[in-house]
Amino acid sequence: IAAPVVAIPAVACLGFLQASLMCIRYRAFARLRIVLPLLAGGLVGVPFGIRALTTVDGPTIKAWVGLLMMAIGAAFYFDFRRPLRNPHIALPFVGVVSGFLGGCTALTGPPVILFLATQGESRDAFRASLVTYFTSLGVVTLSIYTYKGLINLEVLRWLAIFGPVAAIATYIGARYADRVSETHFRRVATLCAGLMGLVLFFENVGEFF
Repeated sequence: IAAPVVAIPAVACLGFLQASLMCIRYRAFARLRIVLPLLAGGLVGVPFGIRALTTVDGPTIKAWVGLLMMAIGAAFYFDFRRPLRNPHIALPFVGVVSGFLGGCTALTGPPVILFLATQGESRDAFRASLVTYFTSLGVVTLSIYTYKGLINLEVLRWLAIFGPVAAIATYIGARYADRVSETHFRRVATLCAGLMGLVLFFENVGEFF
C-alpha cells in the first residue's frame, strides 16, 4: 500500500509505541547486563540500516523483507535454537544485526528473540529486557528517521490510523498474555508471518527479472 520509506518508519513508530507501553509495566524486571550490550551493538547497526532504506529501491527491500520473514517464521515455528558457551560476548554482534534490520526493515526483534530464547532467563526478565532494548533503540532510530526527513505527514497519517489500534492490542495482549499457551501463540503468529513474507517476496521478486 505504501512505499518502504513510508511504511517502515510508520511500523517503527508503532513498534516504539507498543514497546514503550510494555516497558512501563515490565521495566523492573529488565536485566541491564543484557540490554546494554545489545544497545551498544544496535546503535552501530541502525545508521547502516537507514542508509540501506534510503538508497535501495522499494521492490528490492520488499523482496528481502519477505525472504527474511519466511526465514524467521520457519526458525520460530520449528523452535530453532543454538545455545552458546559464552553468550554475553555475542550480545553486541546480535545488537548490530538487530539495529541494521530495524533501520531498513523495522524488524528489530527476531535476531534478539532467537538469541535470548536460549539463555534461560525467566519469562518476565526475558520480556522486560526485550522491551527495554526496543524502547531505547527506538528513541535513536526515530531520531535518525526524523533527522533524515523520513517522519513526514504521510507517516503521521498512518500512525494516527493504526496507533490507537496498536495501543489497545498491546494492552489486551499484556493483560491476557499469561492465559494463552505460548507454544500455540508462537506457532500461529509465525505461520502468519511466514505466509505474509511469502506473498511479499513473490509480489516483488519479479522486479529483478
